[in-house]
Amino acid sequence: MGIIFALLRDYFYPFLVFLLMLMTFLIPPAIKPKQKDFDEMNMHYPENSSTGSLDNTIDRLFWFVQISDLHLNKFKENFGSQFERVCTNYIGSINPKFVIVTGDITDSKENGKYPQRSKHYIEEWEKYQEILNNCGVNNSSFWFDIRGNHDNAAVLKKYASDNYFYDYSPQSPFLNSLDRPSMYSFVHQEPYGNYQFVGMDLGTYPLISGPLDFFMFIDKDKLDELEENFEFNKNNYDINQTIVFTHSPLTTVQRPLTKSSSGKNLDKILKDNRVLSVIDGHFHSKEMYSRLFSKKDTIFDLQVNDVKSDGAIRIFAIDNDLFSFTDTDTTDKDDPIIVITNPKDSRFISQKEPLYKIKQSTFIRVLIFHSSTFDPLRISTVSCDIDGETISYSMTRVNPTEPLWVAAWNPNDYSDGIHEITITIKDLGGNEVITQTQDFSVDKTPSFIGYNFFEIVQRHNLYSFMVGWDVVLIFIYVIQFGTLPKIIKKIMKRTPTKFEMFSEQFEDKTTKITFLSFFGYTYKSMIWKFSMIPTFKWILICTVGWLFVFGPNFADFADGKWGASFMFGVAFDGSKHLCSMLFWYAMIGFGGIFLPTLIMISLPVIEPPRSSNYKLRLLIHPETLIALTGVIGFLEYFSYNLFTGYKGSSLILSFGLWWPTMICFALIVTTIIQDYRKIIKLKREEQSGDSENSYLNNDIEKVQSNPNSDSNLEGSDSTKDLL
Repeated sequence: MGIIFALLRDYFYPFLVFLLMLMTFLIPPAIKPKQKDFDEMNMHYPENSSTGSLDNTIDRLFWFVQISDLHLNKFKENFGSQFERVCTNYIGSINPKFVIVTGDITDSKENGKYPQRSKHYIEEWEKYQEILNNCGVNNSSFWFDIRGNHDNAAVLKKYASDNYFYDYSPQSPFLNSLDRPSMYSFVHQEPYGNYQFVGMDLGTYPLISGPLDFFMFIDKDKLDELEENFEFNKNNYDINQTIVFTHSPLTTVQRPLTKSSSGKNLDKILKDNRVLSVIDGHFHSKEMYSRLFSKKDTIFDLQVNDVKSDGAIRIFAIDNDLFSFTDTDTTDKDDPIIVITNPKDSRFISQKEPLYKIKQSTFIRVLIFHSSTFDPLRISTVSCDIDGETISYSMTRVNPTEPLWVAAWNPNDYSDGIHEITITIKDLGGNEVITQTQDFSVDKTPSFIGYNFFEIVQRHNLYSFMVGWDVVLIFIYVIQFGTLPKIIKKIMKRTPTKFEMFSEQFEDKTTKITFLSFFGYTYKSMIWKFSMIPTFKWILICTVGWLFVFGPNFADFADGKWGASFMFGVAFDGSKHLCSMLFWYAMIGFGGIFLPTLIMISLPVIEPPRSSNYKLRLLIHPETLIALTGVIGFLEYFSYNLFTGYKGSSLILSFGLWWPTMICFALIVTTIIQDYRKIIKLKREEQSGDSENSYLNNDIEKVQSNPNSDSNLEGSDSTKDLL
């Protein structure tokens, strides 16, 4: 029970305060769609600006494929096989108008070290080009790729010899003729309209080596390039829809203060040019970040999983200017892929689409694709249910050579609110092959995208969130751990002793602990303990806090280029990166090392041991266990980096936490030794019936019975001796 109480006292309440702050900062915008998300649906799309209808013909419909994060790695067995399988088995069979690759084409990392620094290998790019040639897709009008952070990390100059993208990309002749721009665009032309696609390469020169290259950067020159692409296409084409493709989701792009020559930031440029969606990759662990979709200011940010481990592909369809998409992982299955284009998914409806066409439509429209290894004869029937009621037991394929299936319907039957449509494919034996379900609305009611970290943070921008969290850390550090203990001491008009147990005031069975008083008590108890920390330990812990929150640390960032790193950014070789992975690991170090150590060293022996296992009690104290686990784990991690070849650079590659962790480790060991000696001394005095110990206990009882008394234990010789 003592350990449980200590955990509640020292961790539950501080964690509750942190959770409330986090919820206050993040959750409200994501609890439900903002009102403007509904209001925008009521804005009238000009119905006479678009012709065609959602009927039973293939007219005014095209589709394309997005893949991302290939991570071709020369040190992996059969490297490139996953990407080659996707190209061979799916691209030709799906027959898209074009393919967009949103970065991280190569892994570009040193082998056998962790964290792995960036190093570019020509073999990985040669493998990329080889696969494109083998699949017959190495075509600049079909294959549109762009660099990711792995492709440009540690590239120091635009014309550096290891900037291989501009040598091996299908776009290389075009991009080199434009002096290797950061942005490029193309317009896909159909008889019924023009569709603009703009690629944003957010790599800077020089870019820091991985793994500190997590965040991407937008500067004035890039914004000017972006505006130039939009302006050129606007002047030469009548654009139906606009989609931007890049590697990093918008939430990881630093942009709050950056503006173009015309005075517009990234958000304003995208909004003014009626961008329907930004499609990207970067987060490519489906277990942790599955389906990272978000919407901000009428623009969808749609992240796709990776080819590297999941063989993930996304099929986009633009049907009468309504866009739809489906993601699928191709690694462990060979099922057909269903894309429902009408009625479209109500999570992704936008004022920039002719949504009135859904209400005027006469047919449900479904695209069904499959790999080259799937036998299409397995598809016997395609059925359609809405809200559990069957609309069609057997949908019709409009053409044996086309993937479009249709079923007649009356949208007026579903004119109010959200409904659910289910498409089921069955084989010749009547067995279900695959089913897909999605929500839709005829009256333009949007569905909420869903609860996920990406949607929540996207409302604010991850960089802005982390800057805000930095401020919170500093506030907690300065106010709670530095100022409040002094104030508490003055309010209580006395100095607590090293052997006084604050919680004993509640040992009286007549004292009632209410729910609210418990939190006040735990907070005072925590502050009380902080006020007991000796001056020399306060100096050390303040030094640790400074290093965790501010830095700086110095190391080799890329190819012999040295610079300084801080929690809020990195500067080297004339390049300033206002944010990096240091943010994440500084927070981990602050919460996993600094805070447990602070609590642990504020826990001198405050009560005599009452059992024979007093030595064990010291070692299994919750604060001791957590603090020791944290520092030993970090020291082991850092030591591994140090002895696997990074040497001096391991300090920065270990995220600058080596030295503060060493200080914390020394503080913990020193405190354990001091407290262990005090326990032994107290135990001896208890066994010998030392009269001085009796006086000490009497003094404690007097102080506890009259906590406001001016008398305290500082005058006790035995107390001074034990301090």
